[in-house]
Amino acid sequence: MVKKFIKPVMIFFSAVLLIISTVTYLSNRPISAADSGFTIERDHVKEMKINTAHAIAEWKSSGPILVSFPGGSFEVPRSQFEFDIEQSYQALENAIHTPWFAFWERNDQVTFPLTAELDDTYLADYSEMINVEQTKEQLLMLAERLVYQDLNQDAPEQTAASQPITVQLSSVQAKAAADLLSSLVIDADSQFSFNSMIADDTEAGLVAASALYQLFLQSDAKIIERHAALQPPSYTKPGFEASVSLKENKDLKIYNPTDFSMTIESRSAGDQLSVALITAKQPTYILERVQSDIVKPRTIKRYSNLLEPGEELQLQKGSDGYQVEVYRVELASSEVVEEDSRVTKQFYAPVPTIIEVSSVAPAQSAEPAVNETEDQTDITNEESNQDQNNGNDNGEAGEQPDSKNNGQPTVKKPEENNPK
Repeated sequence: MVKKFIKPVMIFFSAVLLIISTVTYLSNRPISAADSGFTIERDHVKEMKINTAHAIAEWKSSGPILVSFPGGSFEVPRSQFEFDIEQSYQALENAIHTPWFAFWERNDQVTFPLTAELDDTYLADYSEMINVEQTKEQLLMLAERLVYQDLNQDAPEQTAASQPITVQLSSVQAKAAADLLSSLVIDADSQFSFNSMIADDTEAGLVAASALYQLFLQSDAKIIERHAALQPPSYTKPGFEASVSLKENKDLKIYNPTDFSMTIESRSAGDQLSVALITAKQPTYILERVQSDIVKPRTIKRYSNLLEPGEELQLQKGSDGYQVEVYRVELASSEVVEEDSRVTKQFYAPVPTIIEVSSVAPAQSAEPAVNETEDQTDITNEESNQDQNNGNDNGEAGEQPDSKNNGQPTVKKPEENNPK
């Protein structure tokens, strides 16, 4: 009787054990290959290790990962990632062997996590703009899966009471410009003067003034005074710059007509400057540039006796001139254009190409001298032969010169009549 119940009990406990093992396995396995690691075709273990090493080397030698954050971006070379090959191979071997009860898992692909590291110091320069730990974790996630894509950092959430406006410029003076704009506040219903409050017309001051000008154009601030540069600047797009000069009394002046103050926040990372304006929520404005009327540069030649004959030296490279118009477009809540207006129109004159050339003409090669004696002889012989031919054509013998008469022809005298 006891033996009769042993077999069903054993079957029951085996089924329970199978169910428990399956549930445990499913709870611990990754949801998908994309979330668990790197996927490779199933093969012999040795071949799979070789293919994994090749895939890692190919990924590291490809282009950099572009990390974008609010107001800027930077690149992280894939060569900066260090992979633990041995630990990755161990993860591969563990992934190859599946338990006996997971027979449905046996397919043609194997997914396993790679092990990679990234030096924290590489992200340290951007600590004020990004969450270093979070960014590093996301970058390692891309590396451990050998994913070929960039990383976009979401902008931090802002309260409904404020609307940040951000612009970005590139300049070697980015840090100095950020220092000029730090802790800048423009009170409500007040006027701002760059020369009065900042008073810096160096290159860093020009970069800072141009950043402020672009912020003000995207807010409800009223532009009172602004000057364009004579030539297109290198740190921002033409038409978006604001030139200031203490000596020439060129200023950037604006008026804040709102009931709320405007706070300027500035940061720098490398050669990138990020500036934000924070104030009460305002209409959304975007800026559009229209470039037209391109004028080609002329070429100016300067002569110098210091250069070798035929030598040329370019003193200045020319550039095109063109006209730029900037429009401020106001968008409604549905991002439909509600109103647009032109805020500036200016012309940048072309820069001529200047070339210095030698004032000494290059020496000309000498031509062979003409043998005048032979030519004279040939001409004389030709004329003599022509005279003879003419005489023969008329049926008369040509007169020959007489050497006794100095080459003159002999004239026959008429015969005298002798009297008989």
